[in-house]
Amino acid sequence: MNSHGLFSTSSASSVELNADDQVTLGAIKRVINSNDNKKIDGLIDSLIKYPVDLLQTLYKADTEFKDFCQKNTKFQEALANKLQRHGYINVEIISMDGKEHFCLFELLIAVKKLSQYYDYCNLPQAERTSEARLRSMQAFERAYELGLFQALKARCEENINLFLSDDVSSEDKEKALTSIVHDTKRISNLYWGIGYIQAGCILQKLVEKTAEATSHWKDDESREEKDRMAIFYQESIKNRLCASLLEHHPESKKIELALTLGKGYVAYIMDKQGIKMPTTWEEAKIKLRSWVKNNDATYERLLNAAKIEVDAILKPTADEAKLTLRW
Repeated sequence: MNSHGLFSTSSASSVELNADDQVTLGAIKRVINSNDNKKIDGLIDSLIKYPVDLLQTLYKADTEFKDFCQKNTKFQEALANKLQRHGYINVEIISMDGKEHFCLFELLIAVKKLSQYYDYCNLPQAERTSEARLRSMQAFERAYELGLFQALKARCEENINLFLSDDVSSEDKEKALTSIVHDTKRISNLYWGIGYIQAGCILQKLVEKTAEATSHWKDDESREEKDRMAIFYQESIKNRLCASLLEHHPESKKIELALTLGKGYVAYIMDKQGIKMPTTWEEAKIKLRSWVKNNDATYERLLNAAKIEVDAILKPTADEAKLTLRW
């Protein structure tokens, strides 16, 4: 993935616009360069509603338009408001390791692409043609490539189902598991503390569903799978410990509040799902220790592994954002 989501070059791309798109781009650029605030406000209102493929093409084709999409203050405010209204993150994403960066305009593209995928899922069965399915999968992949939280989470859940399916080959099961590992690492890297929590939840779900699916196996058949799931179980705990280390990091907090409509993770989950959650990391500490059967050595090993992981990722900016150990 390039350092910036869709297109990382600073100059115009080699994308060729058709005649209609050229006319549209010309009209947009005249407004951008008009210095007429009223016209620019009208343009912003219009751009938000443009077809996603046209927006993406113009963004890729023209540096001036791309610059406007990334830097115009009023446009950023309009994008943030629209994303928030629809329940999506409304701040730019810069990954923990600094290798991925998605601006609000790119997140809008991702949301529109995910919407195309959901539109297909809601079609009557008779209308789900092969062509429509292909377009929907391409749209989903774009949302995934652009790091959208909901797309990453959905892909993990789909791969859990594939891994547990009786109709899938052993090779495809392993591919699904590899994808889960990759995507949980990516979601934690992109979304910081709340990403680590989500990664932990995904791995826990994988373990629990696998336990249900293999409960009828003989001991010799399930031992290897149980051993592997034990590793994933501990990894799910370690991910939550990583989240605890980021509790006071400003970038992590900003993303958490943006993803939870300003409520914070605990309040958001309690409101949305009615699940009682520990309200502090100190309370969570007691629960997580019980998950390793109060084995101090195991718990301390996972906590140390979490600190090493987070420190290693944030080492370049450690002087700017000191980690506070809260556990």
